[in-house]
Amino acid sequence: MNWSEKYRPKIFDDIYINQDNKNIILKWMNDFKNKKKKFSNCLIIHGPPGIGKTSLANIILTINNYDVIEFNSSDIRNQKILKDKLQQINGNVNIINFMCNQKKQIGIIIDELDGINSTEKGALKELTSIINNTKKFSSPFICTTNSLNKKIELLKKKSIYIKLNKPNKLVIKKFINKICLNENIKISEHIKTLICDNSQLDFRRIIILMEYLFRYNSSPTENILINLISNYDKKKISYTCYESTDKILNKYSSDFNNILDNDKSTVGYLIYENFLNYIIHNKKSSNNVKLEIITQIYNNFLLSDILDNKIYINQYFYLNFYNDFIKFNIVSYLINSLDKSSYNKYNKLNYSTMINKISYEYLNIKTVNIILSKHIYKSHIYTADYIYSLLNSDKKKAFQVIEHYNIDNQILEKICKMSTFYSKDDNLKQLIHF
Repeated sequence: MNWSEKYRPKIFDDIYINQDNKNIILKWMNDFKNKKKKFSNCLIIHGPPGIGKTSLANIILTINNYDVIEFNSSDIRNQKILKDKLQQINGNVNIINFMCNQKKQIGIIIDELDGINSTEKGALKELTSIINNTKKFSSPFICTTNSLNKKIELLKKKSIYIKLNKPNKLVIKKFINKICLNENIKISEHIKTLICDNSQLDFRRIIILMEYLFRYNSSPTENILINLISNYDKKKISYTCYESTDKILNKYSSDFNNILDNDKSTVGYLIYENFLNYIIHNKKSSNNVKLEIITQIYNNFLLSDILDNKIYINQYFYLNFYNDFIKFNIVSYLINSLDKSSYNKYNKLNYSTMINKISYEYLNIKTVNIILSKHIYKSHIYTADYIYSLLNSDKKKAFQVIEHYNIDNQILEKICKMSTFYSKDDNLKQLIHF
């Protein structure tokens, strides 16, 4: 048996989980089985990779006498197939156990829920609908996810939620000692510390590393072990845009390259959307100091926008390094230079309205850009005031301007609403009618 299976957790005590989360899980299962008022049939387990989320899900269902059927994100991408599969499973009894007079119902694990991308949101919507229908679907669901996003938030509201954090080094050392005891491995505390430091606080990585060091190497010397550990590649951790944003907002680092492998534009938008709330709610510096930092950050984004234009329009790609430094490093430094509160009162990242195509902010920016493209004035406000005043004073001249600049009725109505002279009591239909 390989060590990954040998040391896979089998009971609650094998999992690094605090008592509060354990109590939440036990209450959830008890409420579900007894169909208590406002019970939920879904538990969401959130935490970093390698911490034991899937193992914990299997343990919960197994110790409660459920047979487990496991799906991952690739299995639930098709909305119709997902619905058919879950309807066949729902509330049923495992036929093999039934033939042996062992009546076991089926529990369902949805693994890596955050692996469903935006093009497959129909599947997640169907899954949410199925899970929320507690009257029709009587099987328990446990969903695991490495990160949270807006799609999962809807499901989270109707589910029981726990978050598993990475273990500390003391817990990691205990786990290393457990493997050493079981495998009769005798090593120095220095080697244990090196293994712990290389583990990246990941149980799965410890098991693989120790199997690599000791299963196929008979009595390796300390120097050999040191060399093997030092040459063992570090696991590359992939962060979502939300996780990257969270790290930049909460802790300054001189090097963000390892967390900016994904879409830097989206991370920039998310920082711009959320940094104000982080400063206002999570920092205890004076308002004057906060205002000064906020002003500096806006100036940085202004400069970054200019560089973005040169990078994407003029293809000056050598500016990418400077742009990243201005947009991420300096902004993170400014935010984290403020005095921190004892805990974050605000930690929910909002999706950027600047890239949400149904938001008013996006639509207004789009309209402003259309107005400026007409080259009437360099300011959209001056343009709106000029055309609006013409409509009220000289319709013939207004018609000539509108025809010359090829302004359609839809844009004309938006121009009028942007004017400083516009009042809600004005009859726009009559004003723009020719």
